[in-house]
Amino acid sequence: MDGLLIGIDLCDDICRVSAMKTTDGEPDDIVFPQADGHGWVQTAVGRMSGEADFHLGKDAYSAALEGKGIFADHLLQGLIKNESHSVGEAQNPLSAQELFTAFLRCVLDRTAEQEGTGEILVLTIGVPSVDLQLINALTVCTDACGIARGRVSIVSRTEAMLCCVLSQKRELYAAESMIFDWSQGQISLSSMSVLRNTEPESVYSDRKVLEKDVSEDLTADEVKLHLADEILADHAEKEFAGRHISSVFLCGRGFDQFAAQEKSRFLQAVSGRNRRVFIDQNLFARGAAAISADRYQQKAVADGRREERRSAFPYTFLCEGRVRATILMEVLNHGQKAALILAREGTLWYDVKTNAELILDDTDSINVRIEMSGGKLVRSFSIPLDNFPKRPNKTTRVQVILNFVSEKEALIRVVDLGFGDLFPASGAVRKSRIRIQD
Repeated sequence: MDGLLIGIDLCDDICRVSAMKTTDGEPDDIVFPQADGHGWVQTAVGRMSGEADFHLGKDAYSAALEGKGIFADHLLQGLIKNESHSVGEAQNPLSAQELFTAFLRCVLDRTAEQEGTGEILVLTIGVPSVDLQLINALTVCTDACGIARGRVSIVSRTEAMLCCVLSQKRELYAAESMIFDWSQGQISLSSMSVLRNTEPESVYSDRKVLEKDVSEDLTADEVKLHLADEILADHAEKEFAGRHISSVFLCGRGFDQFAAQEKSRFLQAVSGRNRRVFIDQNLFARGAAAISADRYQQKAVADGRREERRSAFPYTFLCEGRVRATILMEVLNHGQKAALILAREGTLWYDVKTNAELILDDTDSINVRIEMSGGKLVRSFSIPLDNFPKRPNKTTRVQVILNFVSEKEALIRVVDLGFGDLFPASGAVRKSRIRIQD
């Protein structure tokens, strides 16, 4: 079946899309006439008064500027805040989900127009922050667009970026890779390392914001370009000191001007020691498309339609959107010590929903450990159950429930289940919040 495998890099200011058919080898970057033929479009939607059709980009802004319609931008923030806007007719306000659904339909229609097919087999959306409210809202919007939930993935932009780099030749990430991203009004730096002493191999990434409130139009004249060059060079020299770096990727519209600068101090800093340097505007969208392609291949194997194929990304991802440590308890199973995994590192944090039942054996607390890759202990602690009824040994059954409230914090609830008719459940509960990382 020939259909589309789509990756979307979704930010609050602009959106980029890459897509490929199942018969293609590499994704295409989608070009938007609504943004003067750029490979991006403003994350904004609008329509003319009295019309039913929505518009993207400059068409949406034009309607508002000419006083003939209303547009809405900052659509991601609208989803998180569940805002409503009046678009077109003031008496008919539309919810943030309805507005984003209209935007997504326009983007997907443009993708189908360029690629020549509208059948969506897998859609992966990369977002700046994996916020639970945002994920739930995006899921409602993809449902409204008629895309089955099993065909949709929502990941962090960081994970999409990692998958794009991992799709390159292995020599490019033999040591560390560094990724500068100039978008959303800020400049950030991400590192990527493949930890080869783990099974499976782990991919670790950390991100820091270097500069805030920096317009991507800062390079509009020579003075501003020189200032940006000096600031970025200082950051590069500081961050790269003492590190073995194989490759550097520069993405975001702010870096477009640097390619033509022969005496750029920044480019000299990042390209030293035979590092490979790439200016790549669609790193995140193409990484998301690579995830879609890999998911399609794995689904085809599971359905028996193709011979077994190893995932293109057989790694444990330790990055934004993923649990960065394993949470476990030491228990006795038929008299033998065993580890009960409550949350495994590399899991999408919003997917963790653990429910286990235990019988207390000569203890009035629950002991929990947090470990990094390779069994490295981060810390251990006890959850006291001093509010539980006192009973004879091995006559208290408890339920241990763990879920994450954010990427860095988990909530453990221990509920008294009693012990049959002999010791009815008391309803006692003990809650404890766990910080995975500071």
